[in-house]
Amino acid sequence: MTRRTLLPLLAAFLAAAAGAACASPGKEPFGLMPMDEVEQLLARKEIAVFDANVPEIWERNHLPGAVSIVGRDLAAVLPADRNAKLVFYCTGPR
Repeated sequence: MTRRTLLPLLAAFLAAAAGAACASPGKEPFGLMPMDEVEQLLARKEIAVFDANVPEIWERNHLPGAVSIVGRDLAAVLPADRNAKLVFYCTGPR
């Protein structure tokens, strides 16, 4: 999958959570993550990636290692490490 393909996909919605322990006091632990940073973290396997697209889109075009969360119990697929950095994405409304 090329960066050109991924950028529109992730631009619609991309949030990262470092966990409450990693968040600065008074600062929201969620935010947007630039595509370059996502690519670096994916390469180093430092993030858990979750795809909120419908199964047909996930099957055709998902990030490497992304877990489809549609119709699943989110608690069952989250990593045991509560400080893990999580990335959720979808194509968003059209």
